[in-house]
Amino acid sequence: MAKLYCVPLGHSPRSLFYDKLQSVGYDKGVLVLPSRVLMKKAEREANVRIIDIDYLATTILYDNGYINLRQINRRSQELVIKDLVKHLANGNKLGYFGVLAEKKGFIKALTSLVGQLSRSGSHEDEILNALRDWNRTGNQGQKDWDITQLYGLYRRYLRDNNWFDLEGKYRLAMKVLQEENVKVRWEEICISDFFTFDALQFGFIKALAKRAKVSVGMMYEANKDNIFRAVQKT
Repeated sequence: MAKLYCVPLGHSPRSLFYDKLQSVGYDKGVLVLPSRVLMKKAEREANVRIIDIDYLATTILYDNGYINLRQINRRSQELVIKDLVKHLANGNKLGYFGVLAEKKGFIKALTSLVGQLSRSGSHEDEILNALRDWNRTGNQGQKDWDITQLYGLYRRYLRDNNWFDLEGKYRLAMKVLQEENVKVRWEEICISDFFTFDALQFGFIKALAKRAKVSVGMMYEANKDNIFRAVQKT
């Protein structure tokens, strides 16, 4: 079970987590932070192990046998999306995106959209069915169909090549955490200073909390909705 620590605006629970981690020892606990700036600051403030949340998921996989996981980075994602767009365009299968395919910044925007769909917490079939069942007409309906084709091809391409993007890595880590004999190298895991979590990160933390002591620290004040509305769901 995860424990949530809420602190007022302008504060951080890091000092509390420093004490918690130092009490269990350097090799048995870890502090997870959202940025390099905060990681460098924490390194100056305390003698604790510090990582980011993506590395935490990687470590879970590595410790459970996924040593040679084939992960693609954002640039590789863009190249894959570019090739798939070209393939669909050459077959005259892009009605809405066809005229945009060569525009500057289009591939980056489309890669970002694919990432957002993947990190929504919904499975591929749920996303594709939702797009098909939306039943929009005209240009918007054509746009939905183009996204459906592209997203389906993208996920299939990764499966066929046994590649994992960042979103796929989180899903695999969550699956591994369900296994009976899963190994987690840290007893105490403190996650601090995140503004919010996306659906996949949230699911990963929930799964992790069944295998280790997890503490999460966030800034939040219930009587300041105008400031913390985006945090409230998390």
